[in-house]
Amino acid sequence: MVERLSQPDAIFRDTMVGNLREIVALIPALNLTGDPRLEAVRQRVLAELAHYTPEQLRENKDDRKIAAAKAQAILEQMNGFMSEANALSQAA
Repeated sequence: MVERLSQPDAIFRDTMVGNLREIVALIPALNLTGDPRLEAVRQRVLAELAHYTPEQLRENKDDRKIAAAKAQAILEQMNGFMSEANALSQAA
């Protein structure tokens, strides 16, 4: 999502938004340890990205730019989360 939305003229399929919503819906079942950080990311995606429609992101350049920035911030949050998890698993 970051890659496509960051490029103002990049083409994306409706499934980009649909897939995001599907993944977010699956996270509670996949969060086997009940990690609150994962739930926080899920809630953030719901609040900041999942409400956009594909048409809105195609037609409204401001919304697209805002969504790209929010997606980038969430990606950075997730990268930090994953880096920490990898470091812990390597230490064990």
